[in-house]
Amino acid sequence: MKTWLIGGMLVLLFVVAGCSSIDDDSLTGSAVADTACASLEGMPKDNCYADHLRCSKISDQIVRDSCVSQLAFQKNDLSVCNLVSSEKAKGYCQWRFAEEQNDPSLCLKIKDQYWKDNCFFHLSINNQKGDDCSLVSDAEQKATCFNTIAVSTNNTTLCEPIMPKPKQQACLYSIAVATVDIEVCQLLDDGITRDSCRKKLAEVSGNDGFCDSIGNEFIKERCFETIEDKPHGKSGFIRQ
Repeated sequence: MKTWLIGGMLVLLFVVAGCSSIDDDSLTGSAVADTACASLEGMPKDNCYADHLRCSKISDQIVRDSCVSQLAFQKNDLSVCNLVSSEKAKGYCQWRFAEEQNDPSLCLKIKDQYWKDNCFFHLSINNQKGDDCSLVSDAEQKATCFNTIAVSTNNTTLCEPIMPKPKQQACLYSIAVATVDIEVCQLLDDGITRDSCRKKLAEVSGNDGFCDSIGNEFIKERCFETIEDKPHGKSGFIRQ
């Protein structure tokens, strides 16, 4: 009889310990909060428990998951995210830690694809690591990732994986203008686009030498006319 009683008490202790793992018992006044929340009904009760991070007492799953995530941040304990029941909510919880710790390896632990993509996307941009953009599965987000880093670092190589093609060309065009590098204009596929790029370099630099390399006569003429209207000479020096 005594053995059964002791065993039952141990089971009860384990249950209580399990519940407390998703509560913040370190907060003062938790007992008072429990009493105050218990007098409420439905969603107001759940919200009350959530406000005091008494997550194990919350009935609604969405509110409970949100509470557990907040508790994980409060305790700065990534393992608490594993107690979140919804994969999407758990992914958000894990993403927050990956962002704060600037640790891309944590992104690999996220099962929800949306938050995994966001994780790799933001950390790639934050760290200016274009190669990690390939880990983003969403095509549009991946292209934005490559483009953002390519333009901010003037790295034309990072423009290459960008699809669709017009976005790739826009990436190269932006770098050509930012660096005033006519060689980058040469990387553009279309002849008219290359000439437009050279004309733009002439405009931003005030150097009509770029106009000489334009093949299309109409664009070349417009290029020289544009430079003549600017207070710059052929070498880009301001006229006195």
